[in-house]
Amino acid sequence: MNAAACVERIDLADVLRGTTLLSTQTREQIQLLAARTVRRVFGPGELLFSEGEPGHGLHMIARGKVRVFKTSVGGREQVLSINQAGESVAELPVFDGGAYAVSAMALEETEVAFISRQDFQSFCMDHPEVAMKMLTMVGARLRRMMGIIEQLSFTTVRERLVSVLVKLAETEGRQTERGLEFVLPANHQELASQLGTVRELVSRNLMRLQSEGLVEVDARQIVVRDFGGLAKIIGWPSPRRQESEKQTAPSDLSLKLRGKQKTIEMHQASPKSNHIRNSRPDLPQRAKHAARSKQWPLQESA
Repeated sequence: MNAAACVERIDLADVLRGTTLLSTQTREQIQLLAARTVRRVFGPGELLFSEGEPGHGLHMIARGKVRVFKTSVGGREQVLSINQAGESVAELPVFDGGAYAVSAMALEETEVAFISRQDFQSFCMDHPEVAMKMLTMVGARLRRMMGIIEQLSFTTVRERLVSVLVKLAETEGRQTERGLEFVLPANHQELASQLGTVRELVSRNLMRLQSEGLVEVDARQIVVRDFGGLAKIIGWPSPRRQESEKQTAPSDLSLKLRGKQKTIEMHQASPKSNHIRNSRPDLPQRAKHAARSKQWPLQESA
């Protein structure tokens, strides 16, 4: 157990009610759980828990930010998520009783509501809807982890970096005469940990993008000079471009009609079909003769 400060149970019900997991619970249910909850305060850079430690309970963030990460044998870190107020951290040990599979560190002064594994399991037994909601949250987190694995396995550092820049430009960029301006939410070292690489490669790729005229870099200040060129690297058009393409796209009916017309034209222009028509000019007449021959027996029997 680390040396986090423990504070008296004051307004813990409001803290719990503000979390995503327990926002739909009644006042009586929240009060019942608050009686089993302890508030802990962590300073910037302080660990909530480390990878491999026994999972004692559930941490729900009341305020602040928590960095969830894994560390390699060589000391290299891979950031998995940055959790904020209203979110829970490392839920799996609460259910399987195992050790923490990740480490969690406060990025700023952070207040956490801590519930022991036994108390939270008892609460879930009495209120199964909480367990179902927890499963939904764990499923969403698993999907996010799969996305991280896919990025690390199938994309380059350049592509991962560009993806972050494009998303930040879309969500936080401010249009100026120079381009879309925004500030990186982390330094190059932290960004490298999120991208699964080292700081030198992040800095090198930023300088390369700048030399190509796509961005301007001044420490954490970024100006995207050519958003289209940047997005093209990862094949990701902006929502504005997608909306424009949607408005100008032909309808399904017109596409079907075009497809049928193209098929007819290709068939008419096909050398094979022309060869058949030219080499067998008597084919229609022979077909008619065959049809008549089939009718004769019927007429005779009549």
